[in-house]
Amino acid sequence: MLRVVDTGLDHFLKMIYRSMGWFHEYYVEACIREGICKYLVLELDDHVIGGITYYSLEEYVVIYYVVVDEDHRRRSYGRVLVSSVEELYGDNHVFIATTSSDNHGALKLFDSLNYKPLYEEEVLNEFGAKTLDLVLKLTCGYEDDVFMIKSSKGYRVLEELDRYEEEIVELWYRICYKPWRNLFT
Repeated sequence: MLRVVDTGLDHFLKMIYRSMGWFHEYYVEACIREGICKYLVLELDDHVIGGITYYSLEEYVVIYYVVVDEDHRRRSYGRVLVSSVEELYGDNHVFIATTSSDNHGALKLFDSLNYKPLYEEEVLNEFGAKTLDLVLKLTCGYEDDVFMIKSSKGYRVLEELDRYEEEIVELWYRICYKPWRNLFT
């Protein structure tokens, strides 16, 4: 039986570690510990086969990490996880995920869910350096160069990030900068 639940964090963190390494596991755990990230796991016959972390700021919902066990990939389980988060928030929200341009699996996943790619260079050219900085801070997506966006309003929603600059900086400090600094103290 396939179920999406909000339990099984330890298994999910181990899966992130196996798939992405300690650094990503560390950031997910820090975000959850800060009380910002929420998570869902996907169970198949009582075994965790995938998970997703996400958080929101006003109408923006950031899909922070999606991972599916290697033996269960390419079976639409990532779609189930992302769709589950979308259902929690509804159509009036702006969903943003980040990935790298060479992560073809993630690009395909988000494309299949009608997310539109916006490359870092496009954000800079179309919206300016300040908006790019705010999107990077909102998503903590410094390793990635593609923003995947799903919104009934299109890309123009990025122009509205200025309204939340203080909140974005506070969020960035708690989930991105503070954990990074703690690595060195």
